[in-house]
This record gives sequence, structure tokens and C-alpha cells, in this order.
Amino acid sequence: MKLLANNFTVVQDTTNESLFSFSPGICMGKNNRIIITSGAAGNNELMESYEVKGERYGGYSQGRVYLSDDEGETFRKVHEFPFMHMRPFTTGDRIYILGQCNDLMIIYSDDNGETWSNPYTLTSNQDWHQAPCNVLYNGINIYLVMERRVTDDVNGWSVNNIAPILMRGNINEDLTKRNNWTFASELPFFEVVDQQKLDYFGIPFYFSPDKTYVEVAPKRCNSNIGWLESNVVKIYDKKHYLYDENSFYLLTRAHTGLTNYGCLLKVNENDDGTMTTSTVMVPSGKQLLYVPIPGGQMKFHIVYDEKTSLYWLLSTQARDSFTKVELLPD
Repeated sequence: MKLLANNFTVVQDTTNESLFSFSPGICMGKNNRIIITSGAAGNNELMESYEVKGERYGGYSQGRVYLSDDEGETFRKVHEFPFMHMRPFTTGDRIYILGQCNDLMIIYSDDNGETWSNPYTLTSNQDWHQAPCNVLYNGINIYLVMERRVTDDVNGWSVNNIAPILMRGNINEDLTKRNNWTFASELPFFEVVDQQKLDYFGIPFYFSPDKTYVEVAPKRCNSNIGWLESNVVKIYDKKHYLYDENSFYLLTRAHTGLTNYGCLLKVNENDDGTMTTSTVMVPSGKQLLYVPIPGGQMKFHIVYDEKTSLYWLLSTQARDSFTKVELLPD
């Protein structure tokens, strides 16, 4: 077996700052420039002294931009911004970074990443989430998923109340303006799944009371099942059961207590320009919600390669999915 990532470059190391790095994103600019985004958080006392920072859930975080002009051999930091879960993408000559600090926030660069605008806010008084998952280009539009928590009454890891929302933007418009985005309808997990009625799949693996969590072993807690960190795909193969030229599909990470499951949703583009989110129905009339995805229990990333017409998946291999939780290493 050939390892694909033997040679690597460290872009961001926050060890000396007593912070942790998280949610890296990547895109290509002009002249083969590589743009990397990443977050830093963890030490609130230190972060409080930073001029640029965002505040969420009583803690601080910061986004950072790095550039490389030598095919990734070296990087230099060029910008800091006050939001997290940052995702860089390009539209023509402009580079955007979209993320959230409670509300959705976005910045842009018109000079290939050297300088950046002030943040623009796309929503108001809402609670958003996501990882830097994929961006899909289709015609004059880009499509990506951000996720909104539709309630704030969950005690514990709140993935049961998340609604993955497909966003569509015209690449020829100014995407710092809210009215240049179309948001699909919201469908939170708890409206789709009644965990008391699930059977045959071992989901949920552990029982958790509604809107709270249980400790299944010392220092290991389990919350209600849910979904999060969604990628968007379009099926181009007309022979495929799920082919629909007017639809996109969302593949989400599934929190079940098990490994290698993801969730599947469908978003239909309507004639009036709106987008409607729904579950997927198979010929039997049953819903196709849980689907096998290698590493579906953790963040994963999907990219489409036009040359081969293949989707590529980068995910996390589970090696101990049936080890008793109290016997897992620290």
C-alpha cells in the first residue's frame, strides 16, 4: 500500500500560544497560489488580548489566512479575522471566506489573497455551525452547506437540533450581500427521526434522554443522535436510481454511537427559484436516511473530479468501533 501523505508542510502551529488549531480549509488562487484558512482557539485569557477575535459560547476564536507560492513548500500568514468554521472558495477574480461567529460571516479578497475586506454579516441573531466542507460549482452557481441550530434547549452536544441548509450563490454577483444567496428550506434532525421508533440498525447505540446526555463510561458522554458537517453532491449519472437533474444531495456526518454511517438528504430546486429540503424516498416508499459512508462518524470531505467523473472521499478510518467504551484508551 502506498501512503499518500508522507511528505507534508506544517502550515499553522499554535503550540507556543497554548491554543489548538481547527477547521482547516484550502483553495487555489491565480498563478497556482495556495490559500489556506485555519482557526485558533482554546486559551481564552490569551485570546482576550488579541485585537482580532470572535466570541461564541463564552469563548474566543480567530481565523487566519496563509498563502503559498511555491506549491506548498512554505506558507506566510497574511490576515486574521473574527469568525470560525471558515471555508475559502473562488468566483472569478474574487476569493471569499465564509464561516460563522454565531451568525454567518464572510470576507473577500480582490488581489489573490494578499489583502482582505472587513467582515460582512449574512444573518442576524442566529446560531450557525459547520465544518469547512466542500463547495460545488454547477453552471453559474456555487452550492455549499451551512447548518443552523433551530433551538437552544439542548443540554450537551447539540446535533439533534441542526438543520443542514444548502446555500446557492451566483458567481457573478457580490456574495457579501444576503440577497445574492438563496437558502434552502430548513429540516432539523429531530423533525425527521424519532429515535424511539428506530430498529434493526442498532441506532442509537446508546440511549440518551431527549435534549440531554448520559455518561456511558467515566469521562465519556453520549448525546442524542443527530447529523452535522454536511457535504453537497450532484448525481450526473442518468442510470442512477437517485438521478434528478433538478436536485442535489447532502451527505452528512451521522452521530449514532456507531461508525461508518452517514445521513442522506435531498434538496430540490423549484421552478420559482426556491430550494426545498426533504428525505430521500426509495421505490418501496421507505425513506433512505442512513447510508454507509467510510468514516461517516467523523468529519469527512468530498470533492468531484470532472476529468474522471468520480467523487473522492477523505475520511477517518475507525479501528476500534466495537471496543467497550470503558476499555478505550484515554
